[in-house]
Amino acid sequence: MKYAVGDKVKIKNNLILDKEYSMNDEKFKHVVVDEMLEFQEEEAIITLAETFGYEIDIDEGVWGWTDQMFE
Repeated sequence: MKYAVGDKVKIKNNLILDKEYSMNDEKFKHVVVDEMLEFQEEEAIITLAETFGYEIDIDEGVWGWTDQMFE
């Protein structure tokens, strides 16, 4: 796990729809869905950090995010 709760991250600007992105250990992955693309290039605060991924403030914790989705 690369980030902790409270860390500020920037979402990559080149996320690909339906592509899997993993945590740094590559054990857990999340797929980018259409609704996530609207957050590209935005800054967010990590609100939940677990081995399976992250939740962020700007999407109200709806989607799962991974290390590879952040710059």
